Amino acid sequence: MGSCLNLHMEKILGLQPQQFASLGSQLEYWAKVKPDHPAFIYNKRVLSYQDFNKLANRYAHFFNSQGFSRGDAVALIMKNKPEFLAIVAGLSKIGVITSLINYELREEVLAYGINISEARAVILDADTQHLYKTVQERVRLKSPGLVFLDSALPTLIASCSDANPLIIPAINSEDILAYLFTSGSKGKRKAVPLVQKRWLMVGRQVCLNGYMDERTIQYMCLPLYLNGGFTFCFAGMIASGSTMVIKESFSAQHFLPDIREAGANYFTGVGEMFRYLLAGAEAADDPSNPLETAISNGIQSELIEPFRQRFGLKHMIEMYGTTENVGSFINHQEIPGMLGSLSLNGIRQGEVIHYDPQSLEPQRDEKGRAQKCQPGESGLLVCEINELNPFLGYVKDPLATAAQVLHDLFRENDAYINTGDIMHLHEGEHLSFVDRLGDSYRWKGKTVSADSVAEVIRKFYGGIEDVAVYGVRVPGFEGRCGMAAIRILDNLVLDWKALAAHINKRMPDHARPLFFRVCSGLEKRDLKKHRQQLQSEGYNPLLVDDELFYYDPKQQTYLPMNSDIYLSIIMQEMGID
Repeated sequence: MGSCLNLHMEKILGLQPQQFASLGSQLEYWAKVKPDHPAFIYNKRVLSYQDFNKLANRYAHFFNSQGFSRGDAVALIMKNKPEFLAIVAGLSKIGVITSLINYELREEVLAYGINISEARAVILDADTQHLYKTVQERVRLKSPGLVFLDSALPTLIASCSDANPLIIPAINSEDILAYLFTSGSKGKRKAVPLVQKRWLMVGRQVCLNGYMDERTIQYMCLPLYLNGGFTFCFAGMIASGSTMVIKESFSAQHFLPDIREAGANYFTGVGEMFRYLLAGAEAADDPSNPLETAISNGIQSELIEPFRQRFGLKHMIEMYGTTENVGSFINHQEIPGMLGSLSLNGIRQGEVIHYDPQSLEPQRDEKGRAQKCQPGESGLLVCEINELNPFLGYVKDPLATAAQVLHDLFRENDAYINTGDIMHLHEGEHLSFVDRLGDSYRWKGKTVSADSVAEVIRKFYGGIEDVAVYGVRVPGFEGRCGMAAIRILDNLVLDWKALAAHINKRMPDHARPLFFRVCSGLEKRDLKKHRQQLQSEGYNPLLVDDELFYYDPKQQTYLPMNSDIYLSIIMQEMGID
């Protein structure tokens, strides 16, 4: 084990200069070294590393024959399945960037994700084909502008070679592997280029600090378009040469039966998954399962030990990272409530600094330098951009890029990503999450752009004059759910059922505001400028004089809030998921 850990550390350090290392080269290595080892288990179907590599090669040769080459982009809108990762791997072998599109998006936000990546083609599956049809008139694909169904691809690639493609010059660690999408800490959704070296490094970090090795059988039910699923879970699998059990989605009911059937000893999930599993009826045989390690993102600290005990785990590890992929935090020491420390494997990840609560910018001294927090203080987490943690900026969005990067914080010409997250610094430089600044918020394990939600609400032509969106806490739930403050045109009555239908058609469930406030006491001032005040006042009808509404999922409309409804929500008697 020690030699393996040393090898991973050696590989991490070796990634600082450019080299011929990539997802494709690492996959080819495993296909040669252990061709018959299972790479994927999917609905009783098993693909070995040799199968995986050959399938990826066929995709590579096919798209190469269609004129796709290094630097081109292909949008992938597909649910979890081995073909998803085989397509990404195959495209990466010829230097084509896969734009990982969230299939939960709707309308203009979905079209925007495809357009911003300047994709030359789109790949769909049976579950996402209808989504694309709703936006295809708004999509502007670059030539040749092809659309492929994954059901047709097996026939198209059948005659293609399954040999490793020879690309000159070879794909290297500086090439872009994929585009991921994020709201960042503010503004609309943005596309983030993920380079090969960063993806490879995260995989090695998972092996070093997350107990993943070649005997790992990983139960993977996070969406593969998310950073956690693609960069953490998939990269860890490729770094360790282990096995991934792919599920299309998370199911609390089927979780343990699936784990037992597959012999899975490893699980990565977001906070709400752990809460759902703990909320289920307890059984005497819950600890009788092969699970050994669980990696969590955003779990409430008080749930960690109960989960470990109930399901008989050896390890419960919290992790944290940004979609910008600058900085990695893994609580490999398993200190309750922590998400990692400022240094990982001896490599500095970032700093916690003092900030101005009004401007949300770093506080600087007379020399213009930021001031680091001391243990016991809370501050803004900033992560250093360097050779191991490159940041190429957001695709076609220089203003958002400039706003996200902080310069000259501690020395001349340094550069740091502003995570927008407030952390509490503990002894030993350990961190615990406090809150998220800016416009965006996290709900159901996903980041929501408040501006994008507000834009959808604004387009409801039913009398809304102004809107501000923000996140509010709900007891017993991780993160913040959405709330919108609106002003209605004089003498107009809002059709709340029509508004709910408008929202449900245009955004996924996790982005839908659960609460509305009809503002009447802020005169005609811009609501967005009062967002912090509105957020602090929340949705308590005893404290807010304005009308309040909540979303009723059964009736699929917004209903008036009263003190009884409010009490049932905070007492966790009303399901608001």
